[in-house]
Amino acid sequence: MKIQKVYNRQRRRECLMITELEDNEIIFRNLSGRPTEVNKKGGVMTFAIAFKNYKEEFQDDIALACDRMFEDGWNIRVNEKGIQGSHPYIPGAAYDYDTQRVYLSVEARFNNFPPDVHIIVEGKGRDTLYSEEMMPALDSLTLHDISVELSPRRWDDNGVERIKAFLATMWAVAEPNPYEERYGRYMKATAEPVDDDLDYNPFM
Repeated sequence: MKIQKVYNRQRRRECLMITELEDNEIIFRNLSGRPTEVNKKGGVMTFAIAFKNYKEEFQDDIALACDRMFEDGWNIRVNEKGIQGSHPYIPGAAYDYDTQRVYLSVEARFNNFPPDVHIIVEGKGRDTLYSEEMMPALDSLTLHDISVELSPRRWDDNGVERIKAFLATMWAVAEPNPYEERYGRYMKATAEPVDDDLDYNPFM
């Protein structure tokens, strides 16, 4: 995982870029917008990025990045695995990444500036630009080598300025569907093209 600030010309603002994410670092996926405890009406597409330490030598780097993001205002939260609810991140605290999740929630909103979501199916050699109607598929796809760019939106949290993350860009590689690989050869079109010449008479 790498975290850096970049300037997004289309949105005319500084955004946060996070690269080299893997499938299990994209958590709480709800890109279908189904109703949740937080949003009982549904219709809001969200996911979260989990900050994990797989290697001890990277632990200080990730913790320092989270500290800086929180101090900048990004709404980083912590929850205990298996327990509902969360609490704000505390800079400098020692978290147990085996029992606790440190994460940043992200919303994908298709309005005036819809996100650019590009998914490359491994082995296919080209990307697909996802529309709003295609986004629910991301709830079940296995992804890797994920990069996201997050656009900030500031809000007041009881007198404290916080930043809510909105998805600006996503690139990811998806594992191919094993059934499509196995049965794809049966799904190729076999019908001959239809001759639309109305004057054609096969019996003449």
